[in-house]
Amino acid sequence: MRTENKSDILTIYLEGRIDSNNAADMEKELTSLVKSHNTGIVLDTEGLTYISSAGLRVLMKIQKNRKDRFTIINASPEIYDIFETTGFTEIMKVHKTIREIVINSEEVIGRGATATVYRIDDDTVVKVFNSMISLQMVLREREYARKAFLVGIPALITYDVVRIENCFGIVLEMAKGSVLSEKLNDEAVDKADVYKNYAELLKMINNTHVEKDKFPIAKDIYHGYVDAATYLDEEQKKKLHKLINAVPDKDNVLHGDFHANNVMYQDGEMVVIDLTDVSLGCPLFDLASMYVSHIAVGGYNPDFIKAGMGITYDMCLTLWDEFLKNYFMGEPAHEIEQKKDLIRRFAMLKQTLMYAIAPGLERYLGWKPLEDAGKILFDNESYLQLIDDLSGF
Repeated sequence: MRTENKSDILTIYLEGRIDSNNAADMEKELTSLVKSHNTGIVLDTEGLTYISSAGLRVLMKIQKNRKDRFTIINASPEIYDIFETTGFTEIMKVHKTIREIVINSEEVIGRGATATVYRIDDDTVVKVFNSMISLQMVLREREYARKAFLVGIPALITYDVVRIENCFGIVLEMAKGSVLSEKLNDEAVDKADVYKNYAELLKMINNTHVEKDKFPIAKDIYHGYVDAATYLDEEQKKKLHKLINAVPDKDNVLHGDFHANNVMYQDGEMVVIDLTDVSLGCPLFDLASMYVSHIAVGGYNPDFIKAGMGITYDMCLTLWDEFLKNYFMGEPAHEIEQKKDLIRRFAMLKQTLMYAIAPGLERYLGWKPLEDAGKILFDNESYLQLIDDLSGF
């Protein structure tokens, strides 16, 4: 039995036969590995040729001792049949062997910080994630995309997960689609209609309400970011935890990373193509995240915006302003201005945590964004005012 750690995911490779002769030894070894690792567990069964009821009981016993369900991947048709016949596919996430595909001269139709989208043919594309993105994260995005589609969110139909050399990808439907950034760069396109559709898409997502077990809770995710921010001291972390807790509890669906390269047009309809960070909570989390990606980051490095979003920083400024006009359409002007100011101040939370979310970001932006955010978050007067204002959003 061998293991691999990647992106805080422990992958355990099961090989050969697991039956009554070695099940006890496997249980002892697996239990030790699982207890020493508190985050995601993946069991890779590509090398597994047989598993008996004794081996299945070991997996079930270990599963019961974990709060989250671990994931089984690369199950051959024979192994998958065993899991399915015994009902294990109902209590564990079991995925069949991942097929490999080759990308040669396929057209690139979208590029982001973590993935590149290639057109395979007229009906399908493949979203290829960089080598730092684990298989479990890719499987999670496909799961969230399917759930989002079923609750009415305009998302592409997701097919299978594939391997491309040392990376993983998701095959998606795509009928003559184009990313939003292409529309914004096309002088012949009516931008007013694009801005309106852009705002209405996120507003529709944010106005969707689902049960709390469908997606992660945004507050929990942000608490995790705070804990992972090793560059903050304990007093700063305590303040950020308190700030997160002050956000009103809501069950709205949040996209988590809404921007021009995560949205596409398909048959005239605007749809989202990245649901890795989908969660539930107050829409303020989404709006603040957008402020950071559309406004704050570009103020420190305009070229970073162009590379990540496919549009210039000037275009991004316009997109943000027009987005807010449409998102808050019909509300009194003075209330919109108050919300814009609150979004800007609350966005300093994401601006502070983005170094923990995307390690290495300081190479492109330096540490000044952190210093500037601290002037709002760690100054007692502005911090207390922000907490007080959150209750009114």
